[in-house]
Amino acid sequence: FKFQIHKYNFLLILLLLISFVFLFFNKGFPISSHNQITCFFGFLLLLPYVFSRVLKKQKIFDVYFFSFIATGALIFTQNFSMAALPSFKFNFLSISQTNKISRVIYNNTGWFFEEARRKIFFVNTMKEMDLRLIYQNYSENNKPDMIPDKMPDGFFVATDKDSFIKNNNNLFNVKSWLLDQSIPEDLKVGLRENWILLEKNLPSDDPRLLIVPYFVMDKMQFSLHFQNVGYPYQKIPEDKVFANLKNFPGTVKLAEKSFLFYWNECPGHESFCTTGVFVDIDDSNPKMPELKVNIRGATLSVASEWLISGWTQAWVRPFVKVTCGDKTESRQIMESIGFNNKYSVYIEGFNFINNSILAPFERSIVVKCQTSISEISVGRELTVIDDGRGGHELPRQELVHKL
Repeated sequence: FKFQIHKYNFLLILLLLISFVFLFFNKGFPISSHNQITCFFGFLLLLPYVFSRVLKKQKIFDVYFFSFIATGALIFTQNFSMAALPSFKFNFLSISQTNKISRVIYNNTGWFFEEARRKIFFVNTMKEMDLRLIYQNYSENNKPDMIPDKMPDGFFVATDKDSFIKNNNNLFNVKSWLLDQSIPEDLKVGLRENWILLEKNLPSDDPRLLIVPYFVMDKMQFSLHFQNVGYPYQKIPEDKVFANLKNFPGTVKLAEKSFLFYWNECPGHESFCTTGVFVDIDDSNPKMPELKVNIRGATLSVASEWLISGWTQAWVRPFVKVTCGDKTESRQIMESIGFNNKYSVYIEGFNFINNSILAPFERSIVVKCQTSISEISVGRELTVIDDGRGGHELPRQELVHKL
């Protein structure tokens, strides 16, 4: 059996090498120069495997075999997508563009990535992209330019063929363009009501790039930050907190004025499915206490149904209720948090783009109380699950914690 496996490995490697040669030299196949270079290096990396087979010392290379196969498949499918859907290339951020985005934001704020992650909202870009490694590399090896006195609350970032046309004709209006896009209604309301104000596009040496600072003017009506970067390819920091939770759903008191409301709605209660809302109470003004709400969870932190296979969530109309004496005040946190197909953008029938707001999501909510808070409730009206083959809905959820 082992011999057969090695024999087929050898044959597949030869086929992969032949395909690299075909891709590299076939001028009729639409493949970019960048990926030609990738193919060339892939070819060089695989040659030692062939030589090792000849010398019968193949074991050292077997561990890399399927990685090379996956790399070849990825190169092929990416280039096929670019060739089949030429309009899609305007929404796919290149390495150069991601470098420019990282440079502009870091030089104008001094934010390291963990802070930038909470404050960047991409519009109409490839939903499976991740700027983390490029941004971290730039911020850790450079010093920012002069930091402005008035720091923005975040950035809208986009690349689009329409913005390319409009920028070159000096007719581009960022606010009007954003209102025409498939972004959450909360953001549109914020822009229309001037709760969110925009500044001019920051220059980046790329006319297709939009890097627009935003300022939240009414922090009682709107979230201070919003983002759709999430945690697409790494563990989330609260994994350790969630790992010790049992008896789903439930609530737990973390400190004197700090609480966690948590759920796990996966059929098998896998640990990655745990989601939660952290609520911290600031009652320095007892008649107008402030609740700092933080929604977390891996399944709410990805912008694609393919990154956590089988269970991607969106909380629809999440809310918090506060009871003071005999009065209860209910406040909606946002229209939707997590991957929601409602905000998908289809290009030639394919869903490559999603503009959902993701966790981690933070918001401060101020309520009126004549007496001290006696009870807090957290929940949502609906949960939308996407398993990559379609979606289904889970009913309303609400958890109550008595103080």
